[in-house]
Amino acid sequence: MTNGDRVHVRLLGPVELIVDGQSMPLRGPKIRALIAATALMAGRPVSTRHLHQVL
Repeated sequence: MTNGDRVHVRLLGPVELIVDGQSMPLRGPKIRALIAATALMAGRPVSTRHLHQVL
C-alpha cells in the first residue's frame, strides 16, 4: 500500500480487506481478527491489551 490508497474493510460475512478496489488476501483467522478489531475501532486508539484479548 502507498499513500493515497483507498482502504475498505468488509465485516459482514467473511472479513475482507479491499485496497484500491482489489481484494487483499487475509491468510489465517488471527489476521482476520486483527483487521476486524482495528476496523471496529476506526479513528480511536487500540491498546495492545485489547488486541491481545481479541487474538
